[in-house]
Amino acid sequence: MHFSEYIEKLLSLFTRDNITLILAIFGSLGTLISWIFSYISNRRNLDIHVVGYRQDTPHALLLYVSFINNSRLPISISDISIKINGIISSCQKIPITALEEEISRKGNAISHYDHKTIGFPISIPGLNGTSGYVYFSFPEVTLQSGATHLNFLISTNRGKVIETSLELGHHLD
Repeated sequence: MHFSEYIEKLLSLFTRDNITLILAIFGSLGTLISWIFSYISNRRNLDIHVVGYRQDTPHALLLYVSFINNSRLPISISDISIKINGIISSCQKIPITALEEEISRKGNAISHYDHKTIGFPISIPGLNGTSGYVYFSFPEVTLQSGATHLNFLISTNRGKVIETSLELGHHLD
């Protein structure tokens, strides 16, 4: 076979139908890759960490919680509940004073600051985060004082309820 015969065979492959088929395959692959990337970057991806806790009574718990939205889309947390012995207790949604901090010198108050609990819903923009105090009161059940992990139910505007077990972190003074 001569070089000119190879070129003729190669040119015979470049028909209108073959070029259309190749372009359709490349377009379909591009659409599939774009869809997969969009799904991965926009899916619900919420990291929740309990930074610290304070338990003054066996029926109340104050948590300092960090929320990080790793998704490109905003997310809104509408409820956080604790599941203890099968009983679900929701957090306080209206902001209340969680901690009072007062600095004084020689018996005179220099500054006073009230730390409030975070208000609901908690709206977190894409690729962003927030943190704050969350207060739980559960009169029906008693929280064990030595507990290191708790089961949480987190309701968001993006899909089903997230059920997770989180470590309590360090004790807040």
